[in-house]
Amino acid sequence: MSGSIVSWNWNLGTLGSSNLQNPVISTSVGGTYPVTLTVTSNEGCTASATGSMIVFAQPEAAFVPDPIFGSPPLTVNFINNTLGGINYEWTFGDGSISSINAPTHVYQDTGNYNITMIAISAEGCRDTAYSSVSVLIPKMDIQVRKIGVTQQNGLVRLSAEIVNVGNVVVNEIAITGVIENGSVLVEEYNGTLSPGQLLNYNFISSYEIDDNFTPGYYCVEAINTTGTQDVNLANNKKCAVANADFEIFTAYPNPFDSELQVNFNIGADGLYEVKLYDQTGKLVAHTTDNKGLRGFNSAKLDTRSVSKGTYNLVIIFRDEQRSVTTLKIK
Repeated sequence: MSGSIVSWNWNLGTLGSSNLQNPVISTSVGGTYPVTLTVTSNEGCTASATGSMIVFAQPEAAFVPDPIFGSPPLTVNFINNTLGGINYEWTFGDGSISSINAPTHVYQDTGNYNITMIAISAEGCRDTAYSSVSVLIPKMDIQVRKIGVTQQNGLVRLSAEIVNVGNVVVNEIAITGVIENGSVLVEEYNGTLSPGQLLNYNFISSYEIDDNFTPGYYCVEAINTTGTQDVNLANNKKCAVANADFEIFTAYPNPFDSELQVNFNIGADGLYEVKLYDQTGKLVAHTTDNKGLRGFNSAKLDTRSVSKGTYNLVIIFRDEQRSVTTLKIK
């Protein structure tokens, strides 16, 4: 062909076309693609050439660690779900490597480990997949985050938001509900509550009460029943009150023996006192400078040295006091 080439016309079939002298083509689909190049000179002459382009398919790297968390030493099986790979390069995040298809690795120390797997095809094409494993000291921690109550047609029903804030799976929970002047309800949750998971629990049982009575307080407590110790029992129970006034609810057990507990509500944070008087007005037991939080509070008195008889239990908060009558019979 005479003259100088001044234009290029590439016909790449399903991959499109180009007028560049040296085009760059990108595709993720493997296969054989026909290619035709037609060039034109400055004298108007044309010439064509045909050929083919072979694209090797890239492997699709994929794997799943099992389990993804646990306590040391933690044995993890890596399930290889790669398509199109024949060779593999694994790094386990702790300095260890492997080249087998589906390795098993033991993590001896606590920590968060990032795992990388490179899959290599027969033609040398590569793809990379990532995942992570957490090796932790087991921590059981159930939290009652929020509670609710509905009252309708003489029935009161409780609900609660229960969260697994630990790092182990919880399968069995005893959920206890109580309202003022009501009996204790205990229900069992048998399911899977994974770390970080929220359970919206509605009590199946309900309290039957007079429509003219509104419970002053209600509480929900959630306890793991598998025998594993909860690391923070303080967040297993939550109580709420119907109003913000200073109010004493119940003292229990009543009659009492070696210990007396009282539930009450205060309208602000502050110090409170608990005093127990006999029928002559003599102070027989007390606690002072107790720090209370706005809302529901609970206090205990050691009554082992108190003789049997009738007593007046008094809560003092900001120069106000509320009282309830109690009885010791032993």
